[in-house]
Amino acid sequence: MAAKAVSVRLEEKTIQQLNKIAELAERDTSYIMRKAIEQFVEHERWIIEETSRRLKELETGKY
Repeated sequence: MAAKAVSVRLEEKTIQQLNKIAELAERDTSYIMRKAIEQFVEHERWIIEETSRRLKELETGKY
């Protein structure tokens, strides 16, 4: 899948922290932001799916 550029507004403090993490990790800031967003999206997807699954179990009496 091709990558697509997006923009996001961040507080200056967050940008400074991202830059520091990137420097320490010897990666560019784009890489750090991409990985952070990927992890966040995966985590949120899991929470939503798991919550939905458990609600269905409760509704059907399987829990």
